[in-house]
Amino acid sequence: MEKSQLQKTVESLKHQLHITRIPMSKACTDLKDYCQKNINSDPLITPVDKKENPWAEKSKCSII
Repeated sequence: MEKSQLQKTVESLKHQLHITRIPMSKACTDLKDYCQKNINSDPLITPVDKKENPWAEKSKCSII
């Protein structure tokens, strides 16, 4: 490796040392709690009514 590439690697590793880490079990629990708390406002889980959705198809396309 070249010197500049090694310096970039070292700088990246120094930066990563200061990142706060949490156990995976806590991260999963937090994510699950967040999803359950916001389930009613998530349009992927509870879709918007088609009448109120501006991106919904208005009519079907037919090819003759």
